[in-house]
Amino acid sequence: MKTTTLKTILRLSLVAILAWTVDQTLVSGQEQSGGKRASDLEGTWRVQVTVRDCQTRVPIRTILALNTYLREGSMMETGSGSFMRSPSHGTWHDTGHRNFTATFIFFRFNSDGTPAGTQKVTRNIIVGPNPDEFNAVAAIEIFDVSGNLISTGCATETDQRFK
Repeated sequence: MKTTTLKTILRLSLVAILAWTVDQTLVSGQEQSGGKRASDLEGTWRVQVTVRDCQTRVPIRTILALNTYLREGSMMETGSGSFMRSPSHGTWHDTGHRNFTATFIFFRFNSDGTPAGTQKVTRNIIVGPNPDEFNAVAAIEIFDVSGNLISTGCATETDQRFK
């Protein structure tokens, strides 16, 4: 009888510990640093990128893209307008108060398909009062195949959550 009672107590204790662990995992998975909900940025966004002259802020060209922000802080980006680049991979971070940073990189190719180098984009993101929209300012760095910085640029973005 003591063995049966002890086994029952152990089983109930294990069930309680498991239930508490699952509850804590679900709660922590919904929030990031500073108590911000991961869903503030998480998901896929339709992006309109306006590449600008860094000095005058005059628009040079507009590019459409899709950005996907994953819960663990990774991101993916696919831009339109050129077959001479790969999709992008990168990371994002919550900096508080509906502000985020994201950095990604992609490979660039010459018209004959040979490698031309990479391009790195670093952006500061502000999610607006409507959680399905954000604006961003981006710095662009272009590197040759040896990793030497050969050019820089600027861009602004308007984004809408894909539903």
